[in-house]
Amino acid sequence: MKGLLNRFWSSDTNPPKPSLESKTLATATEVIQFGLDDQEGHFYKCATQQEKDELKAEILTITKSLFEETDPIDALRLVIVNYAMSFGESVVLSTTPNYAMFKGISGKLHERVFDLAKCNEDARKVLDRLGVLSATQDEMVNALRGRAHFMNLPLTALNAVRIELGDWDSDGTKDWLRPLIISCQIHSEDCYRTSLGIDSALERQMEAIVYSAFPSLVLGGYKNPREEWESRWMKTFNKPSPFSGIDMYLE
Repeated sequence: MKGLLNRFWSSDTNPPKPSLESKTLATATEVIQFGLDDQEGHFYKCATQQEKDELKAEILTITKSLFEETDPIDALRLVIVNYAMSFGESVVLSTTPNYAMFKGISGKLHERVFDLAKCNEDARKVLDRLGVLSATQDEMVNALRGRAHFMNLPLTALNAVRIELGDWDSDGTKDWLRPLIISCQIHSEDCYRTSLGIDSALERQMEAIVYSAFPSLVLGGYKNPREEWESRWMKTFNKPSPFSGIDMYLE
C-alpha cells in the first residue's frame, strides 16, 4: 500500500512533461485558432467555415506527419519552401507599391495580370486554381489578394512549429524565414517580368539568380541558410546583401 501511495503522489506532484509532438501540435492549434478568430483578419471576414476547418485540419495533419519523418526539421523546411513559393506567386501579382516588401518587388504587376494569364504558365495555373482564369482583371487581382491573405496564416502557424522544433534564430538579423519569403517573391516577380518582356526590377540580372537560390539553401541542410546565402551574395557582388544586418524575424 505504501508503494502504491508513493507512486500516486509522485505522479500527482511531478506530472510527465508533454512530448515535443504534443507541445508542437498544441502550439500549431493555438496559432491557427487565433488567426481564425481574429475579427480584423481575413478568415473572420471572408472565409467560409468549411475553408477554416479545412485549413486547420491541413496544418495539423502536416504537423503530425513531421514526427513520422526521420528528420522533422528537413520535412518542415520542405513544406515551408512550398508555401513560401506559392505565397510569393500570389503576393507579387496583387500587391501595390505601398505594400511591396522589398526592393525587387515593384507592386505594379497587378496592372498586368490579365496579360500574364496569356503568356506565363505559372500565372495561368494560379489563376485557374482560383477559378478566375476567364475573369476580368479586377476579379483576378481580388482573387489573388484573397489568396495571399489566406496563405499568410499557414505560414505563421508553420513558423510557430519551426520555433518549437528549434530551427530558428532569436536574433532577427540572422533568422532565415522572412528572407526566404521575400526571395521567393523577388524571384517570382522577375520571372513574370521576363514573360512580359519588361525590364527587371533589380539592378542586375545576376541578382535574380542569387535570390532564386535561397530555397535550395533552406533545403540543403545548412543550419543557417540566411548566413550561407549572405556569404554567397558577398562573394558574388563584393558587398553586403540587401538583408545584411536587418531584423527580419517573422512574428
